[in-house]
Parts: sequence; structure tokens; C-alpha cells
Amino acid sequence: MISTTRIPGHDPVTHGAAEGHRSAPGCTALGVDFSSASLGAAAWATQHVAPRAEAVAVHVAPLPDRCPYEEIDHAAREHAVRLTIPAVRGGLDGFAATLRAEATGAIVRVGVPSRELARAATELDAGLVVLGRSKQAAWDSGHETDMVCRVARQATCDTLVVPEGNVARPEHVVAAVDDGPDATRVAERARAIATQLDVPLTLLHVVPSGYLAQQRLTLVAPGARPVGATGTVAPGSGALRVHVMARRWLGELLADGDGDALAVMGEPGREILRNAARLGAGLLVLGKRGADCAPHGSLGSVARHVLTRSPCPVLAVECA
Repeated sequence: MISTTRIPGHDPVTHGAAEGHRSAPGCTALGVDFSSASLGAAAWATQHVAPRAEAVAVHVAPLPDRCPYEEIDHAAREHAVRLTIPAVRGGLDGFAATLRAEATGAIVRVGVPSRELARAATELDAGLVVLGRSKQAAWDSGHETDMVCRVARQATCDTLVVPEGNVARPEHVVAAVDDGPDATRVAERARAIATQLDVPLTLLHVVPSGYLAQQRLTLVAPGARPVGATGTVAPGSGALRVHVMARRWLGELLADGDGDALAVMGEPGREILRNAARLGAGLLVLGKRGADCAPHGSLGSVARHVLTRSPCPVLAVECA
């Protein structure tokens, strides 16, 4: 068991018999603020998504950045926060020990929560960072929603957001892929989880409405030809051609593996959530950034919408 405390302006200090211990690359960093949402998310992730990885519970005691125009005694505030660390560490150690993971650890830090959690995940060389999201957050654009998006932007690894109340094992994995360069990575990550859980996989692509849809799909699947499709669009129409091309391209992403392909047209964020609910998705997988190849440190608008609105857990994949 590793137990670490970090104070702004100081190097992390390791306590106890685990001094010198380093987490294995690819570990899971669990953001824990002791809310029911964060505790439930940590338990769900270690049981269903990363059961064989080392799990490190990370708690960040909030300490805002210094503000030049606020009359606040930051030294006194930091001292007060430090006094709570032993009790927090004890509780975090106890919770980490209950998780279903190969090995567990605990880290307590002080600072801006989103920044310190993302930094801890980077320093741990984590493959996944996990956050809980309360039920109210889906309808509130306040602090909690901002926290989810900030961590997803700043973390250099995959981000899993588990809405409060999700406890069941996923029975269906749905991967939402766009026509950007990261589609293959998203499909592979979803396939690996579906195989681990032994559940069905569906690749979903939403063709944005508009005259550029067919041209965009021709670029990513230049050999695609209409081969027949299902749906309510009129035969021979441009919409049907796009629909068929999308299904052919999704079939190529499946790479002869087990799974279904579904192509729909409409507004991506709304259609992803609607079809995930219709399919009974227990886990949604998508890329952090969209087809326009936004730079690292950013979060696509579709990913933001799904991460903050989905009623089921969402894995946002960090891509090259």
C-alpha cells in the first residue's frame, strides 16, 4: 500500500513501509472526494473495466490558487488543510483496501482538484483516470461538470466517467466513432473491453446532416460502394448512399471481429445518447477529440456533451 501526500510548492513525500514504491505503468488513478458518486465510480471501474490493473485512489484537498485581489490568508488556509490530511489519508487507505484490484495505493494532494488529479495520473503513468458524476450534474452546468471536462482535457490518458447509481455489469459496449484518425484506436479499445467482459459490441457512427457528409466518408473509405442497407431512407437517394458507405466503413473497422455496425444521420451528440439508450449500452466509448483533429489539451464538443449527459458510464479515449 502506497500513501503519498503532496503540498503545493513541495515534492511529494511517501510515508510508511511503502517508501520508494512506484506504481506500475498503466495503473488506474481513481479520483476520490468521498462523495457517493466518486466512491461508486472507483468500485465500478476496478470491478468491470480495469480489474487487473493496480488502482491508486487520489484525493485532492481543495486549495484555490492565490488571487491578487482577494484578502485571504492563504498560509492559514493551507495550514488548516494540512491538519486534515492524516484523517483523510486514513480514510483513503481504508477505502482503497476494499477495491477489487490486483494492488492498491492512496495519494493525498492539496491544490486545484482537476489540475492535481490530472498531474497525479501523469506522474503515475496511469492508463486510466476515473471520475464519478452525480445525478444532478447531468442537468447542471456548474462546478462538477467543469471538473469532469477539465480532467478529461488535462489528463494524458483515457478518462472514465461513471454517473452515480451505475452498479451493474455492462451487458453491451457501444463505441461511437467519427471519421477522424482516431477511429481505429477507439474501436480497438472498445473491442478489448467487450472481449474482457464477453458482451456484444456495436460500432456506431453518426453521419452529420449536410451536403459534406458524403464527401467526408469518401475520403475515409474511398473504395466504398453501395451494397444494400436497411433504414427508412428512399432507395437511390444521396442519404442512402452515405448510409451504406458508413456501414461499409464501420465493417472495415471491425476487422472481421465480432460486433455490429450501425450508421445513423443527425446531430452527433444527441444521436449517440439516443442510440446508446436504445441499444441498452452499459458502457459508451468515444474519442476525446473529434474528426477535426483538435490539439492535445482540448476536448471535442461531442465528447463534452456525452461525458456530461450520458446516463451510462463513458470512456473517453486519449488518442495520438
